[in-house]
Amino acid sequence: MNIVLMPIHCGNYMTVTYSVHHFANFITVMSHNHWIIQVKTGDVLLNRYEVLGLAGQGTFGTVLDVYDRQRRMRLALKVVRAVTRYTEAAHVEEVILQRRPPVSVRSESLCVRLLKTFKLQWRGETHMCLGFEKLGRSLYDFIRRNDYRGFRLCDVRHFAFQFLLGLAFCHRAGLIHTDLKPENILLCHSDCFDSALGEPPHVRALSRREEGAPVPPYRVPVLSTVRLIDFGGGILPEHYHTAVINTRQYRSPEVILGLGWTYPSDIWSAACILVELYSGELLFSTHDDLEHLALMEKVLEKPCPIELTRRAITKSAPVRLNPVADLDVGSRPRHRRGPSHSDRYREEEDRHRHARNGGRKSRDHRRRRSRSASPERAHRLYPRRDWQVTRSRSRSTLRAGEMVRTDNYELRWPENAIDRPSVQFVRRAPTLKSVLFSGFQQQYGYGRAEDEVEAALAASNAKRLELLASIASASKDAVGVDPAHDASRASNSNRADDTKDPNETVRVERAIEESIVADTRDCQANSAPALSELVEFHDLLTQMLRYDADNRITARMALFHPFFDPIREMYKPPSFLEDTSPLIDHAEYRRMLDQKKANSRGK
Repeated sequence: MNIVLMPIHCGNYMTVTYSVHHFANFITVMSHNHWIIQVKTGDVLLNRYEVLGLAGQGTFGTVLDVYDRQRRMRLALKVVRAVTRYTEAAHVEEVILQRRPPVSVRSESLCVRLLKTFKLQWRGETHMCLGFEKLGRSLYDFIRRNDYRGFRLCDVRHFAFQFLLGLAFCHRAGLIHTDLKPENILLCHSDCFDSALGEPPHVRALSRREEGAPVPPYRVPVLSTVRLIDFGGGILPEHYHTAVINTRQYRSPEVILGLGWTYPSDIWSAACILVELYSGELLFSTHDDLEHLALMEKVLEKPCPIELTRRAITKSAPVRLNPVADLDVGSRPRHRRGPSHSDRYREEEDRHRHARNGGRKSRDHRRRRSRSASPERAHRLYPRRDWQVTRSRSRSTLRAGEMVRTDNYELRWPENAIDRPSVQFVRRAPTLKSVLFSGFQQQYGYGRAEDEVEAALAASNAKRLELLASIASASKDAVGVDPAHDASRASNSNRADDTKDPNETVRVERAIEESIVADTRDCQANSAPALSELVEFHDLLTQMLRYDADNRITARMALFHPFFDPIREMYKPPSFLEDTSPLIDHAEYRRMLDQKKANSRGK
């Protein structure tokens, strides 16, 4: 497959489009605008890296599947485009991944390993190349190939424990990932098999297929080992904190309201990923700030705290009022957008129907006009927008004053929604509880199951304080740490990299994979999770999806949640989890750096 970057000139503007062409054994690596790097399967880069094929393609550049003749292993070679922002992100990723912790910690972090970096010259431009360990496809790609159906709960538990473990490692090192999503979590092996039990109950309950439609085979990964990748957007304490981070659908409320962010923003993104892995769909599928906050209130069944919105109003700039004079009661402001293509098509179709009926309007047209002509019904469903507050032209860059009322600090919803379909979309959005317990309710009937779910959730909420106390006071015995083994590991961590047994990591990973295979077979015998498992999953997500970032559970504390009790003993206890000291405060670190700079200038 050959992907060519084609510039198309339109007057005084140039737009860049992508077109796919198929040539035998040719691979094209994108560069800046019309510059392309074309290599062929079998070519050797720098007399060392033999090109085997194309591993991935993105806006940053291209990932090649190569064979390293010196290391005698396959690598994923990331060739970055010769664009300043992508090159800077590649340098940041190199700095983050090349920090040399002890070998034992690096093997336990469950983050991707960077093995080689170099620069490639092509047609007068320099391309940054990063060589990573070869992994499988991403979790999003697996869901997409599986007809957008979620994973089993046992697989979600393994995925969650592993990437929360990698997240805890990053936070302990003072790193905030800022770009967590299923595309950045890769399976170590892409092998899968068709489940003999078919779809789990929650997948059948959440499916949108029509009745009688053929059901494709439900694929299950053979191994559940994953790695965390893409640290190009990572933020260290000495880095500048931008106002907006994360992909839109995984953005936390403090980022949307402009209140500043730190480690808990990654926890919110991780919770959104867990729900997406379970259901196969985005938890917050939106591209509008105000709609995003309204979806949070609907999905979590909790209003946005007034303390949070008050801080956002106090911190943000004053709201710019609409200069329109006093509008008469009953007057109608101008439309915010022109008629869409479907509206124009409907109007044209109505005119043709009107002509065919000899000047008489059809019955369907009269029914549609009569439904939309009721002002009381329209005002009840869609309250009038606050036209004194001017919305920004961009739907994803709203200020706090455009989303929050200044009198009672509530959301300007639905009167300031982008359009009527947005209000309908939020109204039809399922709640978190309905998504998690959909399979149980379908399996045992909605009447009986709903009562059992409410009783189980009430019991879980009663024990919440006891669970949090036990998590906070978790000792080394809770994760099965042997003191003698801990002392031997501390002595081994002080050795040099060249004196460490290179096969130790391979043996550990092989033991973990064998145990995961056995657990996967056990999950096949019991595809439907118990109600207690769903309640524990719901409790974990509730603690991760809290509005207040200070009250959100940390990655380290989440690993000790009862939801992970069935699999915690399967993983080797990482040494960095034993460190209970506070995480590095980015704001305090920045103040310290600024003070040092001021002192150096004074001298």
